[in-house]
Amino acid sequence: MHPRRVLIALCLAELLAMTMWFTGAIALRFLTGAALAGVYPVSMKLIASWFREGRGFALGARAVTLTSSALAVLAAVIVFAFVNVGPYHAPVEFRLSACTEFLRNRQLLLANLGYLGHMWRLYSM
Repeated sequence: MHPRRVLIALCLAELLAMTMWFTGAIALRFLTGAALAGVYPVSMKLIASWFREGRGFALGARAVTLTSSALAVLAAVIVFAFVNVGPYHAPVEFRLSACTEFLRNRQLLLANLGYLGHMWRLYSM
């Protein structure tokens, strides 16, 4: 199947899964994960198809870095223009001692390491 068709189908599957709301939440969550897992590699394949040489640089430095940087700037503009703190905002106090709590609390440490490992895998693989 042509990569563009696969990508379009996965994006539409993602849209379908996200718009179904709570009905069949577990099945839809699986569909969401499967669609997102398919979007990334197919997107990279499409980008790579534009380069005979230097694909690694094109994928890693050009497309990913420039796109994520542009989207980060867009997100900052959207937040600045449209996002306000809600009426039930709880102020946060920064305590340096809290930063080391995850080293002393084994359960918290393991939960954080699991989450960080998951995010590392998700974003770097």
